[in-house]
Amino acid sequence: MELISLAAKSSFFGWSLIPLIAVGLSYYQYNTADPESHPRNARE
Repeated sequence: MELISLAAKSSFFGWSLIPLIAVGLSYYQYNTADPESHPRNARE
């Protein structure tokens, strides 16, 4: 019984991390492609 609930919890957390990673990657890609964002390696 414990093993089944542990497997269900780990698969739930695993499947919930995939959308979070996808959102993070899309935001990173948008931020680097946005022409109005701050340049990354500009000297001040």
